[in-house]
Amino acid sequence: MDHAYFSRLETALIDDKRFRPTLVLDKARLAHNVAAIRDGVAPGYQLRVVDKSLAVPKLLAFVTEHLRTDRIMTFHLPVTKAVAQSFPNAEFLLGKPMPVAAAGLVVGEPHGPRITWLIDTSARLQQYGDLARQSGQILSIVFEVNVGLNRGGLDHPDQLSRCLEFMTDLPLKCMGIMGYEAHANHLPKLLGGGTRELNKVRRRIAEFVAQLGPDQRQIINTAGSSTIFDHPAGAEATELSVGSLAVLPSDFDAPASAHLKPAVFIATPILKQEDLAIPGLDRLSVTLRRLNLMRRKAVYLYSGKWMANPVYPAGMKPQSQMGQSSNQTIYTLPNSVTVEPDSYCFLRPTQSEFVLQQFGDIAVFDGEKIGESWPAIPLR
Repeated sequence: MDHAYFSRLETALIDDKRFRPTLVLDKARLAHNVAAIRDGVAPGYQLRVVDKSLAVPKLLAFVTEHLRTDRIMTFHLPVTKAVAQSFPNAEFLLGKPMPVAAAGLVVGEPHGPRITWLIDTSARLQQYGDLARQSGQILSIVFEVNVGLNRGGLDHPDQLSRCLEFMTDLPLKCMGIMGYEAHANHLPKLLGGGTRELNKVRRRIAEFVAQLGPDQRQIINTAGSSTIFDHPAGAEATELSVGSLAVLPSDFDAPASAHLKPAVFIATPILKQEDLAIPGLDRLSVTLRRLNLMRRKAVYLYSGKWMANPVYPAGMKPQSQMGQSSNQTIYTLPNSVTVEPDSYCFLRPTQSEFVLQQFGDIAVFDGEKIGESWPAIPLR
């Protein structure tokens, strides 16, 4: 990682009096990534932004505006409500089946968000049909279909056909299907790899789509940040979901995303630097250091135990014997690296989901200073 870049980040944090663990968002990198997503997706698809991965209203606003979409995939109803307050015209699709009792709390609210509910079994279909009758509303639904992830949903197209026949007497409107395929690019080449599996996914989606009537194909949803660039034009899907890729946490590093840039970092002060010693084994620690069997330098960070990996100072690593701490995490440094107490270290999140919500608000870096502060949706 670039020393000059992190020096500018550190100066910006000090000038903004951020003397605590802080989530920093690089706005220029965010803009670069969103433009690359918009331009890199094959033509013909709508994009649906995943709120759990970008649970910061101003961040969601930036991404949806630049991707030219008002479609949002949502997973947790308190977050759905919070997002709907900022996006009253958004069209929400549930990304996981929701207990019908939880759905009932939202369906009964006046002027609630526009939600298309996800149905994964015939039993849940009946439950939502009963809810629709009780509420006096026609509920929009999408069927979850299993295209290879094996995490639930309808396994065979004839199951979808039977569900569609069954729901003719229910106050439900089928909008389409959702087939998530996050597993595809994780398959080893020995088993055919991602290309072969994604071809299989597209065939599976086409088989399910064939069961739908012409007015039941408004939402044919697939993809995610790990596969969004792999879907060609002309396929059966009508929309692709994306979220984390906008800020590129490390779990999404892949050849297809190599042109994107990490846009979020956890910055936290270094409280102290000490000689590394295993508690209770001072003499042994000295011997291990002399034999170069253990690093000499240890730093203690303000807080820690985040889903993140250190990126600066260079060579900083977790200390395995001590384990992680949420209060003062210990990391080791190469002998050639010297740091001062109260200077900053930087960690790169492995994911954006949940992590973005752990810091209250995020500091938006404009290249020279912290220009804005964007509150995150509280964890709930």
